[in-house]
Amino acid sequence: ILIMTVSSSIALVIVFIFMKDLRQQTVQFHSYREQADIDFLTGLKNKRIFTKKIEVLLQFSYDTTLLVIDVDKFKSINDRYGHDGGDAVLKQLATVMKTHCHNNQEPFRVGGEEFAVILTQMTPEQSYQMAEELRQAIAESEFILPDEQGLKVTISIGISRSPIDGKTINELYRKADMALYRAKYQGR
Repeated sequence: ILIMTVSSSIALVIVFIFMKDLRQQTVQFHSYREQADIDFLTGLKNKRIFTKKIEVLLQFSYDTTLLVIDVDKFKSINDRYGHDGGDAVLKQLATVMKTHCHNNQEPFRVGGEEFAVILTQMTPEQSYQMAEELRQAIAESEFILPDEQGLKVTISIGISRSPIDGKTINELYRKADMALYRAKYQGR
């Protein structure tokens, strides 16, 4: 009986240690998984999640509007204020986007100074209005650089809508990107 009690106690301690370690690994796994979905600089969801989300929406034929957003003259911001200045602008831009995107509007960082917003359950007029409000909010914001200097920033936005402009992510993105470059060449 003494040997069984000691053996059972040792086994119980080993199981407890194993369960504690398993719980810690599970928490760490979920943390890593979440980090893999989030852009490290801006806190927005990243391009991988953007692609998954829009593919699901298109697969189930939801009317989806895509806004492709680019920071105007971002290279000159980086050249003049350094990468720390550029990073500060991107972080603050993401904050403004999060503030202005509501229920059926989800912002993503898709690369460099390029962002995207997926809109669902909105008419073309509502989508255009939302894009204009976002553009205006960013233009009216003051972006604070690491040296405490204020800076004004503008963005250009291209809009496309499924299924009118495309039924695949590539078609939809290409149309929005073409509209973005038209906006840039027509005065930003």
